[in-house]
Amino acid sequence: MKKKLLLLVIVLLLTGCSTKYNLIINEDLTVTEEAKLTGTEGFFSNYYKSTKKNVLNSQLDSYKSVLDENNYQYELIDDTTPYVLVKKNYKNVNDYINSTLLFNEYFDEVKYTEDGNIRKIETIGFNENNPENPDRFDIKELEISIKCPYKVKKHNAKKADNTKNTENIMV
Repeated sequence: MKKKLLLLVIVLLLTGCSTKYNLIINEDLTVTEEAKLTGTEGFFSNYYKSTKKNVLNSQLDSYKSVLDENNYQYELIDDTTPYVLVKKNYKNVNDYINSTLLFNEYFDEVKYTEDGNIRKIETIGFNENNPENPDRFDIKELEISIKCPYKVKKHNAKKADNTKNTENIMV
């Protein structure tokens, strides 16, 4: 019988970067997490004497030690609108839940439970931006895409593509 995945992801506005966050859950329950981070126009306007690439490069420099400590791959992509691509692979969903920087920094708890063929990912207790924590990414615009090979029974996505089992949560 096919496994089912229940996704409950609650994400609110944060401040600073614009992020497209992709979470891919594979059939063997390995996980790939990928975030494409760039600044909003308001963010870049604070650095009017520097190029967008230089601004992002200096932002990336301040997070490199945290990314390295947590085994993230990252690179600055010099495109029309430059962005930082951050990526990490996980051996299973529990590994993802316990190790992800993005979700664990912004929620009191991220739960993964299994009940027969039902798998459930749930976030609890949103923590707003904390300027006192230099390890946190400040995010203003966030789009989350979750893709999995299983039937999604329930979600809170604003848009879903059931043929691809992809949920897009935009805030």
